[in-house]
Amino acid sequence: MVDSLFDTPRFNESLFFPRGDSHPGPPGSHDLWVAVSGARLHLRHHPAPGAETFLLVFHGNGEVVSDYDEWAASLARRSPTSVLVCDYRGYGLSTGAPTLGLALDDAHAVLAAAVALRDQRAPRAKLVVLGRSLGGHCAIALCAEPSLSGLVLESAGYDLAALVARRGLPPETPFTEAERARFDPAVKLLRARHPTLVVHGTRDTIIHYGEAEACAARLGPAATLAPVAGAGHNDLWSWPGYWQALTAFLQRIAG
Repeated sequence: MVDSLFDTPRFNESLFFPRGDSHPGPPGSHDLWVAVSGARLHLRHHPAPGAETFLLVFHGNGEVVSDYDEWAASLARRSPTSVLVCDYRGYGLSTGAPTLGLALDDAHAVLAAAVALRDQRAPRAKLVVLGRSLGGHCAIALCAEPSLSGLVLESAGYDLAALVARRGLPPETPFTEAERARFDPAVKLLRARHPTLVVHGTRDTIIHYGEAEACAARLGPAATLAPVAGAGHNDLWSWPGYWQALTAFLQRIAG
């Protein structure tokens, strides 16, 4: 049996760029671990007093949980939101080696841990999943989960062929039905059942803004498309429009 392109080392080694992380969490945060098949994932929780929303974050490629320490503090100053950030296999203090398939599988175990933590620490908070860039694939994998109240796709990809092309590995044959069912955001979003914020820089040259437009169109009335005029892929957090869109969405979810 021939492996799917998405299961091959040449694809996954071109997709993931893991790095270690030894930065301790800021005061008030705490680290925890989630056991998955063959590995242990590192997560960092930033609780917020009186949290109305609980945000599970799957970060972008090349990032680690400590990159979100100040981001979580900035969000808490704007919105009563607890934040839980997850490292993929091989990133930060997480063990194992990353593949896209394993990351999608692991997302469900991470969500279960997030639900348990939310129920313990902030039981009234609405649970929202945010996926940034590569993390959008993990967030979309959870789009039909009934425990969620909302979804945020930040600078996230939508076009499966574009994902492969960005790796310099154009598909030799059309994607199979099984590949699309497992890996294609467009297919998975047909099952989406929650309000979704699609926030994206209009000058993103890594994942083009057109993918955000296509994603929002696929979601229909459930989607709020928030273009951040002038922003690129890696400077989105420096633009006020980003924070305005995110906090407004979380306030809407909190109700």
